[in-house]
Amino acid sequence: MRPASEILNLREWVRRKYRLDGWWASIQLDHAVTWVGRYVENQLMERDTDGNTRYDLDALLSDGTEDVSERVNTPEGIAALKAMFGVVGK
Repeated sequence: MRPASEILNLREWVRRKYRLDGWWASIQLDHAVTWVGRYVENQLMERDTDGNTRYDLDALLSDGTEDVSERVNTPEGIAALKAMFGVVGK
């Protein structure tokens, strides 16, 4: 699997934007992505005394203020995510 910094071409972006090498930003991004991935995987593996999972992915990725699944799994939610990440629709 390719590192996140390579997928995003971060090193080249830093070179163009700031005229720096970008290796340090790449290392930091890759470490952060790895840490978050490990944290989420470990939380998803936790079980209570009955063997049920303690957390679900929606709860781990939300900020805790609302039910994410009801908001995101709608046409309006998908459109908001596309706009947030710069996806241009036809």
